[in-house]
Amino acid sequence: MDMDVRRSSEALAKAATAVGGSETTPAVISPEIIALCESLRTDPPVYVLVQNDPNGMYGFCNLGVLEKIKIDGGAIRLGWIIWEYPGLYLTAEFHAVWADPTGTLIDITPKPDGETCIVFAGDPTYPPDFDFRKRPPNRRARLYRPADRAKRAQARIATFNKTQIEYETKRATRKGMTLEQWVESRFSIDPLPDLIDAFIRIADERESLLKPNASGVGMHYSNPGRAMELARNAQLKLREIQKLIRRA
Repeated sequence: MDMDVRRSSEALAKAATAVGGSETTPAVISPEIIALCESLRTDPPVYVLVQNDPNGMYGFCNLGVLEKIKIDGGAIRLGWIIWEYPGLYLTAEFHAVWADPTGTLIDITPKPDGETCIVFAGDPTYPPDFDFRKRPPNRRARLYRPADRAKRAQARIATFNKTQIEYETKRATRKGMTLEQWVESRFSIDPLPDLIDAFIRIADERESLLKPNASGVGMHYSNPGRAMELARNAQLKLREIQKLIRRA
């Protein structure tokens, strides 16, 4: 294996460890994960163990697996690793794992955050000889759903006594609303869905700028300035999201 690739992998892993992250292996394979995988037309998602292996390389999962095959046989399996920012959104990242000679799937790519297993959905539409440089971009889906405002209004009204119902009904009538509409209108709008959707759009745009290096190994941003701007914007959105979560 080219030592430049190995050094690049180590640098990427070190940087990822220093930054840390909020996306991790999902605790359960939820209906939302299954729906995301169905939209990608993958095999059913399964848990796959992570195994420390000298051939594994962070940022170059396919090259690490191909090196592993030279030594221990088996095959490469392409598909999607599913990450979750708990309760907020899912990310599907194109990935390669090793299928040992018995067919058992094992992820040999190092995990800077120390995950011991991943959720992986094999994608049979990508053959073993697929050019990994042409891999599809990450796919994301929002998990977070705001509370049902109509149900909240009904629950609030259920706590009213007769006098309150009469008073609030008169106020609603003056506004041309039903009592339920009036009570619902007084709830503040949850900003999280729009913030999460904005973060996803920014992340998607940034990743659309990734292009294969001329050397055939690794990627670069076609517009580094725009990529840096988008990275800053994504971090700002994440900080806003995290601030709101802490207040909840």
